[in-house]
Amino acid sequence: MDEQVVYWIGFFVALAFIVFGADDVLWDVFALFRGTGKKRVKLSLINEKPPKMLAVVIAAWHEDAVLGEVVDNLVASAQYPRSLYRVFLGVYPNDAATVAVARALEVRHGGTVVCVVGDDPGPTSKAANINHTVRAIREYEAERDVRFASVTIHDAEDVVHPNEFKMTNYLIDDYDALQFPVFPLQRMPRLRLFFKTLTSSTYADEFAEHHFRTMVMRDELGFVPSTGTGFAIGRRVLDAFRDEDLLPRNSLTEDYKLSLTLRMRGFRVHYVLEKVPRVDARGRTVWDYIATRSLFPSTFKAAVRQKARWVYGITMQSASMADVFGKSELTFAERTFLYKDLKAKFANFVLLPGYAVLAYFLVQTFAPQLELPVMYPLHGPSWWMCVFLLFMMVERQVLRGRAGERVRLEDDGVLHPAAAAVPAQASMGQPHQHVRDVSRMAAEDRLRAAARTRGQGGRRAGR
Repeated sequence: MDEQVVYWIGFFVALAFIVFGADDVLWDVFALFRGTGKKRVKLSLINEKPPKMLAVVIAAWHEDAVLGEVVDNLVASAQYPRSLYRVFLGVYPNDAATVAVARALEVRHGGTVVCVVGDDPGPTSKAANINHTVRAIREYEAERDVRFASVTIHDAEDVVHPNEFKMTNYLIDDYDALQFPVFPLQRMPRLRLFFKTLTSSTYADEFAEHHFRTMVMRDELGFVPSTGTGFAIGRRVLDAFRDEDLLPRNSLTEDYKLSLTLRMRGFRVHYVLEKVPRVDARGRTVWDYIATRSLFPSTFKAAVRQKARWVYGITMQSASMADVFGKSELTFAERTFLYKDLKAKFANFVLLPGYAVLAYFLVQTFAPQLELPVMYPLHGPSWWMCVFLLFMMVERQVLRGRAGERVRLEDDGVLHPAAAAVPAQASMGQPHQHVRDVSRMAAEDRLRAAARTRGQGGRRAGR
C-alpha cells in the first residue's frame, strides 16, 4: 500500500476524533474550574416549606416481577405526608399479571396508590401510556377537588430517594420542571467478574459522568434535557398542555423532545444535584444525593438497543442542526450543548475506521517483519495528534472515574447508594434504623434478581 495513502488515512481519522472530541475537553476544563456536586441543603429548610399535593406516574408493561417491590419501597421510605401524594400506575388491559399487582398495591396502600388501566392493549409507547395516565390524573383532580403541584415521571424499576418529594415541594414553585439525577444501582464491579459486568459498568460510568458533571453545566447555562425518569413537571406546564398530549408520540426519546419543547416555549427546567444528611447502616451521618437509583442494561444486546434508540430519537426525531445554527430562542451555550447531543450521528461513523486504523497500527508496530508503511511517523504532525488524543482519552477516563466514585457508596461489597437513605434528623435515636437499612438493601437485591429473571435489566417501562 502506498505510504502517502496510509499516512493520510491515519491523519484524517485522528483529525476527525479531535474535531468531535475537542468540545468535550473544553467543557471538562470548564466543569473542573467551576466545581460540581458541592451543594448541600439543610433539612430544616425543606421541612419548613408547607407540603403540597404531589403526584407520581409509573408506566408499566410486564413489570409484575418488580412493580410491587418498587412501590412498597417508595411508600415505606418517603419522608412526606402520605395523604399529600399519590402514585398512579399506568397499566394495560391485556397485562393481567401487572394489573393484579397494581390492584393489590392500590388496596394495600389505601388510596395512596391508584391503578389506571389504559384503553388500548399493550405494548404502546411510554409516551402514550403516560399521556393516558395524566388524563386520568386530571379526572382524579376534578372528581376529588384537588390540585397536584407537580407530576413526577418514574420507571417501574426505580429506587426513589426518600426526600425526593420534599425537595420537589421545596423547589417546584421556583421552576417549571425538575430533573433529579439518575445514578446506577448495581453491584460493586470485581476483577473476576470483569467481562460479565463490563457492559453494565461502562453504561453506569457514562451515566454517572453525565449526571454528576454535564447536567450541572447545562443547568447553569440553560437547556436541561429530561432523562425520562425522576422528572417532576410543575403545574404551569401541566396547565399549558391541558389541551394537548404532554409527551410527544412521534419520538423514541419523548422525554428529550419534551424538555427541548419546554425550553423553546420559555419554561425553566432545573437540574437538582443536592445533598441532604442521613444516617447510614453503620450509624454514621453522611451527606447523600437526592437521586433516583436505576438498573442499567446488563447485556451487550440490551445496551446497543437502548443506545440506538437514544441516538435515533435525539438526532433524528427531536432536534436538528437547524436548531443549532438557525434562528431560535436558544443561547450560544445552549446551542453548543445541542450540538454535543446531535454530533453523535456523525461521530459514531468515525468509530469503524478508527478501529480499522488501530488494528493496522498494532500490526505495523508489533509485526515489523511485514514491512508495512508507517501510519504515524515519529514526531510528525499525525504523531502529535495521536499524543493529544491520548491525553483526551486519559483526561476523560480520569474525570469519568471521579464522577463514578462520587455517586457511589459501597456497603459490604455491594453498591446501595441511596436505598437506605433516611434523613439524619428523622432517624436519630431510632434503634431499628440498621434493620430498616438492611431490609431496604435486601429489597434492592430482589429487584435486581427479578430484572435478571426477565432478562431485560434496565428496560424502560411501556416500550
